[in-house]
Amino acid sequence: MKIKLGDVEISDFHYLIQGVSGTGKSTFLNLLILLIAKELSKLPNDNSPNFEAYQSLNVIDSKQNLVYSLRHSFPYDGAENFAATPQQAETILKKAVNEIQERTKLFDDQSLPLDIDFRSLGLLPYWVIWDETIETLTRAKAEDSKLYKSLNDLTIRVLTMGRALGVFMVCTSIRADVGNFPGGGVTRSTMSKIMLADVGKEPDEQGSIMLFNTFKGLPKPPENARFWLYIQGEAGKVKLALTPTLGKTVDVRLLLTKYMHKEHYQK
Repeated sequence: MKIKLGDVEISDFHYLIQGVSGTGKSTFLNLLILLIAKELSKLPNDNSPNFEAYQSLNVIDSKQNLVYSLRHSFPYDGAENFAATPQQAETILKKAVNEIQERTKLFDDQSLPLDIDFRSLGLLPYWVIWDETIETLTRAKAEDSKLYKSLNDLTIRVLTMGRALGVFMVCTSIRADVGNFPGGGVTRSTMSKIMLADVGKEPDEQGSIMLFNTFKGLPKPPENARFWLYIQGEAGKVKLALTPTLGKTVDVRLLLTKYMHKEHYQK
């Protein structure tokens, strides 16, 4: 998957999207989910409909807001691949780890070229979209320490093992500090960061202020538009682009229903 936004290209990777309320996280996430669903909707070999596309797109949203409401565009109203509680999140993450284990078996073949990737094997990407990750982890920590540890361990396994096998995770947070994320340093080394902010309203978390200070004298964006920052890993070059927007004519739920082939399961 490649999304071209100005000078920034988003491809198959783990992503950490950060930004305070009002900086466009939900809009960006809706766009990302829509583009992922579009890619999954067709099989890679012959472009025929992939009726099991919904199984490769999973969403965790403990706040049960607009992102969670997208489940109604999926077969079975998203019962198999949407999570609202820490317990349901654990089920989603276990499925992702199981997908990694199954794909590992396919790569354990001495006849395969050493430079082969998951797409060469005819595999589609597998995604876990986790909105407000820290919110879910905080709830788990308060309810059950074993569950909290399980969520952390499973997340680290997906982050460290998933990318090469085509299993990806996208997390969002209002905090810019990754110290509260599973593994801390694991997050920093395995996820690309997308930071969103209004011009002149810098995040107050330590470290992020310096990043935004490098863009003093930014041009004012068009009316109702915001800037966002894209950072490729820890040492990557920071790039600046406008926050993408969804036009009023774009019906996200209707398009998702089409891409997830919900009508196939209603016959």
